[in-house]
Amino acid sequence: MYSKILLLNFITASLMIMAVYCHPPSLKHGFHSVGVNDRRMIEALRNVEQQMNDRIDSPNLFRVETIDSSFIMEKVGFQASFLYGETECNKTDIDHIDSCKFTGHQIHCHAEIRKWYGKNKNTYELQSFDCFQH
Repeated sequence: MYSKILLLNFITASLMIMAVYCHPPSLKHGFHSVGVNDRRMIEALRNVEQQMNDRIDSPNLFRVETIDSSFIMEKVGFQASFLYGETECNKTDIDHIDSCKFTGHQIHCHAEIRKWYGKNKNTYELQSFDCFQH
């Protein structure tokens, strides 16, 4: 009876250790700081602009105004804190977002982005997106 309890405790402890050390890597570790004008960061933010606008409860488009800080995990992940400015354009004008003028209303946002590599096209996925009034 005592040996069965020891065996069960050993199996439980082994499973707990495997759960801690064998999970897939997340976007939380392995980032390094890059300049706020880093072209890879700007490309990643542009590619998820529509996804970010879909999460904002406003009929108007928002776009990145100023990047405060940016971090990259080589080739797979991006993190940025930035000012997200409201524009005069409606969300239906997403194809012309670069020509939309800012209204002066800003929110401060943080985004985590994942880059996926495909045969013909790379895609960017917004992993998390949080904003608060500036």
